[in-house]
Amino acid sequence: MMKVLKVLLAVCLCALLLSGCGDKETADTVPKSNRPETQADMTGFPSGTVQRECLYVDGTLYLYNGKWSGDLQQAGYTYYGKVAREDVYRIPDTDLTAAWVDVGSKVYVGTAACDSILVETGGTLYRYTAGTL
Repeated sequence: MMKVLKVLLAVCLCALLLSGCGDKETADTVPKSNRPETQADMTGFPSGTVQRECLYVDGTLYLYNGKWSGDLQQAGYTYYGKVAREDVYRIPDTDLTAAWVDVGSKVYVGTAACDSILVETGGTLYRYTAGTL
């Protein structure tokens, strides 16, 4: 009788141990719709980084505003320089530094009082407007 109880106890313990070995829900197995949103899900940028494309030019911080099309000279824009440094972990604070803007991108500034600049990357012009983060 004692031997039967020991065997039964051993079987129960094995069953308990094996029941804990099933599939665990992880970030890879839980559907995205059931996971809490991360900052990257909400803004498109990884957590701990600057959360918007921006560029510091001539004492002003400019934020990405969209694509731009038109004639640079007619619109009153002149070449200013190229993006010298990119750092996605700090808000730009020195001339021609950026977050999420490629180094070497051409920067154009307005000749008149203007709250925007243009940035040329890969042959496409993008408009950035003065703002704060």
